[in-house]
Amino acid sequence: MQAAKLEEIAIGILNTNNVNIRDVGGKVKPFPYTTGNQGPIYLGIKALVGFPGILKILTRELASEIHSRGINFDFIVGNALGGMVPGWQIRDDLSLLYGREFPFCYRSKEGELTGNENNPAIERRAKALIFDELVDYAHTTVESAKTCREKGYTVTDGVCLVSYNNPEGIENLRDNGINHVSLITLTKILDVACERGYFEPKLIASAREFLANPVRWQLIRNLPIPHSSVEKAAGLGYKMRQLTPKEAVVFGAPRKKVEEGKVYWIEDKE
Repeated sequence: MQAAKLEEIAIGILNTNNVNIRDVGGKVKPFPYTTGNQGPIYLGIKALVGFPGILKILTRELASEIHSRGINFDFIVGNALGGMVPGWQIRDDLSLLYGREFPFCYRSKEGELTGNENNPAIERRAKALIFDELVDYAHTTVESAKTCREKGYTVTDGVCLVSYNNPEGIENLRDNGINHVSLITLTKILDVACERGYFEPKLIASAREFLANPVRWQLIRNLPIPHSSVEKAAGLGYKMRQLTPKEAVVFGAPRKKVEEGKVYWIEDKE
């Protein structure tokens, strides 16, 4: 996509005030993510359902990118909750471009697929295109692909409006055999935000530091990390120890994630 078009898209997203960066430290806490990790930046892309003008631009441009790449699929799966409304919109855009009506399903947070049962338009070995409004660690994209495969469908491709371009997310997608396309990356949005003065330079720098290495960013700030990130921490040379649920909350783990059963670890400095 042309640089001018990407800049226009970034400005459109930034102007909705749904990109937030925190100056983490002291009483300012990081944003908790679905995986249990924490970071300084949060993109409220799901909130763009309240901004139909920009949302339609984003889905139309992504549909054009999918079409130009010749990605083949038989139906679209949007992930709840954020991928449901824009997923349906992109279904409309893709149907126009491909000249055929594509069925749409959604996967609930509980892992249930809705829209496929007793649907003559979705055959047993049909190919699903997984859609998320936002991809960070790629957890929901991968889990949706697994759900579809368990039901006998084929999955080779996933798409999203915005990608964090997170190294762990990229590895997760690759390990699960998913080719992935995003309309725009968070890095590009930050580049535009920096050039146009949307945020203080130190906030941009912290967000970029996080994107380059999310695990290191957390450990440098003495934040606990979820079990899923411990192997990455060990690879960086950190010695880790497991925390009890009570300890995890004291050390700064998101209470809700601890209550959900997430196991946290922290650097063992002894």
